Amino acid sequence: MCNHWQWRNFICTSWTTMGTFWKVVYAYTWMDACIKPVGWHNWGKSENERSACFYEYRCSGPGCNPLKRVTWARELVDDEAEQFLMHYFIDPNPDRPWLSQRMGLKVPFSA
Repeated sequence: MCNHWQWRNFICTSWTTMGTFWKVVYAYTWMDACIKPVGWHNWGKSENERSACFYEYRCSGPGCNPLKRVTWARELVDDEAEQFLMHYFIDPNPDRPWLSQRMGLKVPFSA
C-alpha cells in the first residue's frame, strides 16, 4: 500500500474516490508507518467529508492510529463491519448465492 502512494502517505488520496457517496473500508489491514496519523484527506473540500464514508476495522501496524484519525473517519464495531466482510459483501443472501453458483464452487474466505 505504501509503495503505491508513498508521495502522499495517506490511506486514500485519489480524488476520484472523493466523488459522490463512496464507502471505503479497510478491514484486517496491516498499515505501514508511512501512513500519516490523520489517515484521510478531504482534498481541501469540507463537503467531501459529508459525501464519503471512511471506515477501518481491526487494522494493525504502526500506521494504524484510530485516535489520531480525522474526525470524519471511524472505527467499525463487529456488527457494523459484518456487512463489508467478504462473505456477506459478495453473497449477502445465503439462500440465493449468485457468485458461487456461477463459478460452480464455494468462495473461500477467512477473517
